[in-house]
Amino acid sequence: MSKTLTALCLCLHAVAALAAEPGPVSLKSSRTTIEFDRARAGAVVSLTDNSTHTEFINKDAAQDLFAIAWTRPGDTSGKQERLTGHDAKNVHWEVTERSVTAVFERLGGHDLTVTCLVSADPARDDVRWQLHASGEAPLVLERIDFPILDLRAPLEADGASDTVVTGLTKGGVFHQPAKWKTGQGLSFPQPGSLAAQFGCYYSARAGLVSHTCDSRGFPKTLDLHRTADGLRWMWQRRCYHPMKQPFELGYEISTATFTSQTPGEPADWRDGADLYKQWALQQPWCAVPFAQRTDVPDWMKSGPAMIRFSRDWLGRPERVEGWLDDYWKKHFPKTPLIVALWGWERVGSWVSPKYFPPYPSEEGFKRVVAAARKADGHAFPWPSGYYWNVEYQQNPDGTFQWNDWDDFNATGLPHALIERDGTPLVRKLPWLEGGRNAVLCRGDAWTRQWFNRNAVTLMQLGCDMVQVDQVVGGLAPGGGECYSTQHCHPPGLGVWDAEAFADQLRSLAAECRGVQPDAVLSIEEPQELFNHLIGVQDYRDGQSQRWPSLPETTHASVFGYLYHEYLPVFQSNPVSGDLKMLAYCAVTGQIPHWVPHWPVSPSPALVGGDFEEWSEEEPAGWQRVSGWQGTNYVGLPYRDDSVKSHGTASMRLENRLESDIVQVSQNVSVGPGHLEPGHTYRLRARMKVESLAKPNAVNLAALTSKLGSKGSWRIPLPGPGDWSEGSVEFTMPDEATFLRIMIHVSGTCRLWIDDVVLEERVDDRWEPLIQPGSPPEHEFVEQWVRLFHGEGRPYLLLGTMIHPPRLLAPLPPAGERPPMDPVMTGAFRAPDGSEAAVVANATAEPQEVQLQWQGRVHNLQMAPSSLRLVR
Repeated sequence: MSKTLTALCLCLHAVAALAAEPGPVSLKSSRTTIEFDRARAGAVVSLTDNSTHTEFINKDAAQDLFAIAWTRPGDTSGKQERLTGHDAKNVHWEVTERSVTAVFERLGGHDLTVTCLVSADPARDDVRWQLHASGEAPLVLERIDFPILDLRAPLEADGASDTVVTGLTKGGVFHQPAKWKTGQGLSFPQPGSLAAQFGCYYSARAGLVSHTCDSRGFPKTLDLHRTADGLRWMWQRRCYHPMKQPFELGYEISTATFTSQTPGEPADWRDGADLYKQWALQQPWCAVPFAQRTDVPDWMKSGPAMIRFSRDWLGRPERVEGWLDDYWKKHFPKTPLIVALWGWERVGSWVSPKYFPPYPSEEGFKRVVAAARKADGHAFPWPSGYYWNVEYQQNPDGTFQWNDWDDFNATGLPHALIERDGTPLVRKLPWLEGGRNAVLCRGDAWTRQWFNRNAVTLMQLGCDMVQVDQVVGGLAPGGGECYSTQHCHPPGLGVWDAEAFADQLRSLAAECRGVQPDAVLSIEEPQELFNHLIGVQDYRDGQSQRWPSLPETTHASVFGYLYHEYLPVFQSNPVSGDLKMLAYCAVTGQIPHWVPHWPVSPSPALVGGDFEEWSEEEPAGWQRVSGWQGTNYVGLPYRDDSVKSHGTASMRLENRLESDIVQVSQNVSVGPGHLEPGHTYRLRARMKVESLAKPNAVNLAALTSKLGSKGSWRIPLPGPGDWSEGSVEFTMPDEATFLRIMIHVSGTCRLWIDDVVLEERVDDRWEPLIQPGSPPEHEFVEQWVRLFHGEGRPYLLLGTMIHPPRLLAPLPPAGERPPMDPVMTGAFRAPDGSEAAVVANATAEPQEVQLQWQGRVHNLQMAPSSLRLVR
């Protein structure tokens, strides 16, 4: 390093004359021309696309090329101070035809030098950026923002076609960022929710793509936010680096412009993603396509489907057996099945690490696993990563139903993730019902082996798949920020965390395969850095509507587009009856995944309204809701055999404190043979109240898959007295995907509910609504599973995702951008080079579909809820 700095200083001395010139300097690649203003400490004042001459920079807003944030050694507050190039005492420049080097000396008066190197070659597409720092200043580098680009917003005309797309898992396409409010934007870490280290900003005319070139996993963030003058875009390298030794960024940053690959067509995010993929294909995670991997069993390459059983199912192994025997094997006898198990943990769902014996018992758990194997299924539990639950289910008096502090302090504390002040990270999480989790540090070899032991126990119980859960996008809880000096890693943020997780996955695979030779691994939410170390991926791109503050977000399978041929994905959280989401997953080549239904024979659509059957703390068919939006519902329902309207039992609700809330809910699907839009229904219930401090009700809500309300109704609870009946009539609105029935009581109470019945109007009479024994999405799922496992497998499972056909009809009304279109398309290239499009009709009506594909127009008659391969 010292020789490099000496040579650099000699070069700078040789061009000292340039240092005195305050004017702009520029570089040019084959696609892009970029200009720096030396009078503004190197701020980027122009970035243009060479072919369209589109200007991306707001020259008037540009101020800084870089910024650093630092803290003082020993300061545990985390308070950061900021310096930019304007704070340098001296700036030296070296300019050649293909590079610009700027050396900023004595930033803020400190013995601190920052060197920025930018290079471009007319024979290369992109501009490359590097940065390093040196000096003996008594400070700790914590963040480097570089390069800082102040982009125009709107980019073209009124900004109607302006769009932002990043490698974010739950991202999608963010339209018209000029409409964002000042300060609004996106900021995502890698490792973490930035599953692929790139982003692009484009209009119909041209776009800008920026990515880091990091194959190791240095902590970084892509940050873009609206300013009063445009859109500020920057990469933030996050670290904890005492300046007693030189600092290196650890990677180059690439910036390039792009246009549509099809003349006359508007630019698209895939055009930018294709440029990024050219770099990604050279990385370890793209060394071997999925079809050629030898560490993945053949059944995974055959095109499996997936189902998820939650805790209420696991508590009834006979129900799991019934669904597998009477539904799965009846309709899909030759297709392997991934069987995700949620709620298998001994104490409660997602409560770790006291997992064993698993719920409902070791015998019951083995019975579920055996049933899966009998159906050519593969049991797939998701242990909660590095969390150690120390408190669970807070009681009204502040105590907890479960408390594990003693064991944590005795065993886990030496290996815990440590904050700046030397204390372990402990935080409250919503699914713990008022409780808290501590976090173990995976940089500690003990922790990695601790997780492996739990996974191996699951393998010994018959499972042959496992997901490392609660490591969102490969990021450890707490952001991987551990300040311990006892764990054999440098304190603070560093690449050590990503490398430790890669070691975890390698050792986990080896130990699990010692028990189950074909064991398959997964992690919660994708992270390109680890693609090659796992065999299937939990994906959440169907949740891009979680950004309600940013207008007009539409879905996009960005990670899938980049890596479809390297790692299969499944949508983690399907919703019963959500046909649009299923269709979206089908055309983006995801593993068919949906939720099971019960019963599997014709029966009342509302399950368990007589409250005769119970499991743990809730009646069969119902869910005890533990909280909502940060409020814990500590009240409980009880089976009561002595007070009932009919039968052998009722449900008693009892709150002892004014602050107590209890809610028991059930979802009823919308679709053919179930609740149908435009039809009129009635819900009735028998109720008996002994005491009720304030008005409450049985509430009904017609909801979309994203919990948007389309209508609501209620049955008020009566005053104290004997049994009485209440009812409400309602008409199911359009666009709802399910009806949620919520028996909700807040405040002190003692009351009983029985004989809840959902009825439909048939002519002039009311009759119980009977479901047909198959879910509303059955017809679509049946087509999807057969296509994915059969004719479509080379494309939908093993193929490379390519630019989709252009949909000509039907189109949404002018000016509207629904999150998902009623008719959706995708396209893939199989390993043999052949190409196919896939088209889905996600409506209950026939559709006349017209699309442009491979140089010609295709006209298709699509039946309701249908899926088709076009070649």
